[in-house]
Amino acid sequence: MKLNTDAETMMSDNTSAGAAPWTNGIARWSWWISLILILSGFALSVVAGSLRPDDAFALLYVAIGALGMTIVFRVPDNPVGWLLLGSGVLAAIQTLATGTADVLLTARADDPILGFGAALFSVAAWPVITFLPLIPVLLVFPDGALLSPRWRVVMGLASFGIAGTAVGLFVHDDPDGDGSRWGVRNPLANDFSETWLAVTFSLVLIS
Repeated sequence: MKLNTDAETMMSDNTSAGAAPWTNGIARWSWWISLILILSGFALSVVAGSLRPDDAFALLYVAIGALGMTIVFRVPDNPVGWLLLGSGVLAAIQTLATGTADVLLTARADDPILGFGAALFSVAAWPVITFLPLIPVLLVFPDGALLSPRWRVVMGLASFGIAGTAVGLFVHDDPDGDGSRWGVRNPLANDFSETWLAVTFSLVLIS
């Protein structure tokens, strides 16, 4: 029995050792791709003449993604690293979408459908990007597990609130806030969006 146990342990160790390069490679490439996407988004905004000082906030997620990548290298089974890395990747996609919208809706207006889609994604993604590194990560920090099963309720409310806020922005009348960047209005606008956003964002704040 002891020999079997030792053999199983060795097989498990070998499997883990073989899996590490895969996880390290995924994490490393995810970070590099996110960096390239952010720089590409900046370049598009510069071409459109629409780059803003607050766009540099995306660089913070380069650091957050790097932190997540480092955690994945050391503890690949810990979801904290993957959550941080994922928020960095999503922020990079949002930055690229912002730059795409700048070009299509500001510099040239011959493809408003694609431009509006990029703008809508850029705006609707911010709740996930903003709160993913905060609430879910803090709830499972540092070992990747909730303090107790009771915290599943908090995690569920937070997740629903974050996702619900993103959905609400998809159907909000003015997804660009004050409409100053692109000057577009949402054709998917729904009168219920204000109430929906108030409820879902309250869940995020309560969590």
